[in-house]
Amino acid sequence: MTNKQADIPKLPCPADTLIPHDGVMQLIDCLQERSEDRKTAVATVSLTREHLFIGADNQITCEFFIEIIAQTAAAANGFDALMDERKTGPGFLVRVDDFSLFHHQLSDEQLRAKIEEIFVFNDMTIVKGELFCGNNLLASGRIQVWEEQKQQ
Repeated sequence: MTNKQADIPKLPCPADTLIPHDGVMQLIDCLQERSEDRKTAVATVSLTREHLFIGADNQITCEFFIEIIAQTAAAANGFDALMDERKTGPGFLVRVDDFSLFHHQLSDEQLRAKIEEIFVFNDMTIVKGELFCGNNLLASGRIQVWEEQKQQ
């Protein structure tokens, strides 16, 4: 008989156990928070000046902000799947809406991404996301993601 309590994932949870990305494409480090109602989540991102998405002028590319929010949503989904003892299906970022960039310049190497699921219909989810550096809002917007739902 296995101890189910020992198999329950704990937060903070390393991203490499939750998302399929690896190497330079794994942008988030850790899922820090997941709400009980499974509507919100927070992940952290540690950057170095040599990071793939940081230019020579220390500016972050626009794609970076969008991908951070998408990976935070994927990590939240991966955490939920572990909690439910189910497998995740293939997933894709399919749309970006109302995305605003407020700052490109890094002042800290630790970033925090916050997401909120605002609409779910079958395999489609709309997520509102924000990316912070300290208390400064760097970017915000909505993404639409698709994930094939897999049962146990």
